[in-house]
Amino acid sequence: MPVPFLIAGTDRIGLIQRRLAEKLATAAGIRMLPLPGRTERFTQSFQWHPLFAYDSAHKWLRAELAACAEELRPGARSAGGSPAGGVGDGNGIGLPAGHQLGLQAS
Repeated sequence: MPVPFLIAGTDRIGLIQRRLAEKLATAAGIRMLPLPGRTERFTQSFQWHPLFAYDSAHKWLRAELAACAEELRPGARSAGGSPAGGVGDGNGIGLPAGHQLGLQAS
């Protein structure tokens, strides 16, 4: 269950990505507040066993994840030709500033 629904109706707080919060805030009945400071950088990773390196379904999934990450890159164009909704000055393979997606076999 997403965090907004877990904290709804309580005196608790949750910290999630802005875009997810914007999509779920109304449905969950919560409000969004700015953070009192900066957040730390983090890396989002997808790792897999080398056995799956050549698996066609797994290769498809890795390609989809990389494509999604690229769409989040600031200034990237969406399929319709309009700018994608990235935030910050991206790095890695196109996630918002402070975010990276690492794709590697482990």
